[in-house]
Amino acid sequence: MVTSPTTAEDIAKQCEAVPPNLADLIRKYPEIFLDDLPTGLPPSRPEDHRIELEPGAKPTVQRQFRLSQPELEELQQQLDYLLTKGFFRPRTSPYAALILFTPKKDGGFRMCIDYRALNRITIKSRYPIPRADDLLDQLRGAKFFSKIDLRGGYHQIRIAAEDCHKTAFRTRYGSYEYLVMPFGLTNAPSTFHMTINGVFKELLDKFVIIYLDGILIYNRSREQHLQDLDAVFILLHKNRLITKGSKCDFLKQELEFLGHIVSTEGVKIDPKKIKTIQEWKPPTNIKELQSFLGFVNYVRRFIHNMAGLSAPLTDRLKDHVCFWWGEKQQASFDQLKIALTSPPVLRISDPDRPYEVITDASNIAIGSVLLQDFGDGLQPVTYESRKLQLQPSKLPNGSSPTSSGCTDCPPQLFQTRDPKFTSNFWRHLWDQFGTKMQFSSAYHLQTDGQTEQVNQTIEQLIRTTCTDPQTWEKSLPLLEFAYNNAPSPTTHQSPFFLNYRQDPV
Repeated sequence: MVTSPTTAEDIAKQCEAVPPNLADLIRKYPEIFLDDLPTGLPPSRPEDHRIELEPGAKPTVQRQFRLSQPELEELQQQLDYLLTKGFFRPRTSPYAALILFTPKKDGGFRMCIDYRALNRITIKSRYPIPRADDLLDQLRGAKFFSKIDLRGGYHQIRIAAEDCHKTAFRTRYGSYEYLVMPFGLTNAPSTFHMTINGVFKELLDKFVIIYLDGILIYNRSREQHLQDLDAVFILLHKNRLITKGSKCDFLKQELEFLGHIVSTEGVKIDPKKIKTIQEWKPPTNIKELQSFLGFVNYVRRFIHNMAGLSAPLTDRLKDHVCFWWGEKQQASFDQLKIALTSPPVLRISDPDRPYEVITDASNIAIGSVLLQDFGDGLQPVTYESRKLQLQPSKLPNGSSPTSSGCTDCPPQLFQTRDPKFTSNFWRHLWDQFGTKMQFSSAYHLQTDGQTEQVNQTIEQLIRTTCTDPQTWEKSLPLLEFAYNNAPSPTTHQSPFFLNYRQDPV
């Protein structure tokens, strides 16, 4: 049976051949390659995790659920293991979180502590977590890569002594509080990243990039890479950080990091992620659609016109829009899968080389591709696209509507003698408002009598020129031209001449 390497000796044996001095280097630091976290607490550091609560917050207490017999057995094993390690201790506390179990792929159970109630009253940390694409941009020109994964991640960070009681959880076997940082706390990722960044601050972006518990070492030459590995091992040993040997890779020219495959050629999507997307079934509700789009969005930089392809799907996520899966949504779903069947290998940008941007646009999205010439022609560095967010145009004069200045009902209104305005309803309504109705006469200027007079003239012209009542509107252009060019008996000039100071013909 083949087992994954976990100790320094196991890893060294696998590294004997390429190159021999790598195995010797690993054997120098057996304390950082262990098959389990050592018993006892990790060293206290300035970055020990602290839980700062909002002013006036009260202790949170959650009711314990019933557990099945297999879950109780798993709970007993987990408690015995963590107590033996010294990671938590029995203690009565005003706080009480909930114990949950989630199934594993191997049929077992994973114990989880529900800290959601505590997280809601915790002041959120603003320590930045780096973007994956920013980290990958640091790998330009690298030919050798090594990856180190920290074992047990959060359990290598202590909880500040004054905050241990806030992590308390209760079981049927008693109440316990953590002494090391548990999974599930809202600020745990920030604390962990701040701690690891502090350890490697002198090496960051020189030949080391870090994302949470993943450490990547990169360099252009094998000899320099071994020296850099030695510097990393020294810091791990000095700070008593333990690695997980089964997930470590050394002196590779291609390896997986942050869901991508990094190599001397560039960056591409991990085939495992492509397979997951290809096997994804059409969503049946909003939550499943959000999950799919979130997964695809992680690799959007590899997809040309991502915003345009996904527009029918993202439209379903708008507020007050019911979930609907039609032909457009299915076509968009299939096109995204096809786009990921053979995604491009993106070259890592080189700021010393010129860039070229090619853009395109459609009615629903805009897109671009960033290119660079690395001596073998223009190669893609990244794709970018954005869905158009159409905004209503501003008012032509930039002023607000005049209706915003209305504060009272008018004392009187002038209306035509339309039956709708003479009904009992309108008469009663205007009486309640104290508004007096004034009905117009045929040529009363206050109700636009001039327009009514012109309409009567046009009506007479239509009667003299139109023989078919169903086609009278076809005569309007000719009648408009004739009316505007006919001299008025009062001014002796045509309306067109009075407006433009010239005749059209």
